[in-house]
Amino acid sequence: MARAGQLLQLHRGQDEWNGTTISFDIAEKDGKTEINFTHHGLVSEYECYGACSEGWTHYITNSLRDLITAGTGQPNGKGKAQTNTEKALTGA
Repeated sequence: MARAGQLLQLHRGQDEWNGTTISFDIAEKDGKTEINFTHHGLVSEYECYGACSEGWTHYITNSLRDLITAGTGQPNGKGKAQTNTEKALTGA
């Protein structure tokens, strides 16, 4: 996920993540593990909000789940766009 910052280079505001934090709250719920992810400080007024929101949704609900359950996630690598926004912005 650290590579997600590369996507921000395609936007004018490369400092939108400055001062933001992320958190994972992990708890048991109904005999299962529940993970709540929050990117504190990322607000809808930021240019990258839509792309970041879509990216976090993909990486948390798909890639992280696949990594935990199957041992292989869906990392973002150079030339390997994962979300529709990444594909549109990179021409992939």
